[in-house]
Amino acid sequence: MLSKNFTDFEVEDFVDYIIDRNLKKNDFERLLESHLTDDVLEKQFAKMEFAYNRISRGLNINEIFTLIIVPFGRVHRMYENQLFDVVEERKNGFVKRVNQYYLFSFIGILFYILLLFLIGRLV
Repeated sequence: MLSKNFTDFEVEDFVDYIIDRNLKKNDFERLLESHLTDDVLEKQFAKMEFAYNRISRGLNINEIFTLIIVPFGRVHRMYENQLFDVVEERKNGFVKRVNQYYLFSFIGILFYILLLFLIGRLV
């Protein structure tokens, strides 16, 4: 039964499975090897690899600077390219990107608070 489930897994299913069980890559590879036949194993390994890449992919430098300069999350949705949608990113398994989104938005807000404080002290 378990092998049938792994055989039918798509990338999103692998992402959910990995996150829910907090599996390390080596442990998950051994689990797949023990439950799948060789003909299916290579295809599912590729999906698993893509899932781990999705989970660990971070923001690029342009996105980081944009989040620091414009840290107000909903404003980003007004861009034509819709820079970042937290709900969609989380749903697709981009865990690291979502965590970095909140971190750099927070840093951006702190930057503006510090800037207002400095301007207030100078005036």
